Amino acid sequence: MEIEKKYIIKEKEKTFPCPFPIEKLKKEIKDKGLRITQHYLPIEFIEDVSKELNLRINFKPNELRLRKFGTKYFVTIKSSGDKKRFELEKRITKEIFDRYSLVKEKTLEKQRLIKEYKKKKIEFDYYRKYSLITAEIEFRNIREADSFKSEMKEITGLEKYKNQNLAI
Repeated sequence: MEIEKKYIIKEKEKTFPCPFPIEKLKKEIKDKGLRITQHYLPIEFIEDVSKELNLRINFKPNELRLRKFGTKYFVTIKSSGDKKRFELEKRITKEIFDRYSLVKEKTLEKQRLIKEYKKKKIEFDYYRKYSLITAEIEFRNIREADSFKSEMKEITGLEKYKNQNLAI
């Protein structure tokens, strides 16, 4: 189960409330952030992928994604949902990543920097193509997520900012 909230920090020339100085944050993301490549596969491949990787899925899949994060590779299957959704993630080899990448429908490139904020890990993602910076915070449960207060502008669930919709 994944429980997270998403916030907008910067979009083109417009900036939003952020717990860190925006210009320093932008520079830190560009200098120290890890590059992420995400390929979105047709949902029909879930059966092949789950069989090959011996995955047991006990929810209705809505998204099938490959991710290269630094030098690590993952496959992720997610249910539908906004703040709360089921997620199954497994580390895979570069060979499996490369093979399934051949059937990708769309790709997303971003750079990620992780910082501490209010005793939580906050993941800042920079999407160069859109001049967009978002922040995501994961929570242990819905009550914790609902009680989390921040000046940041929440965009959880807005279709425009979902990674799968930012991919081309």
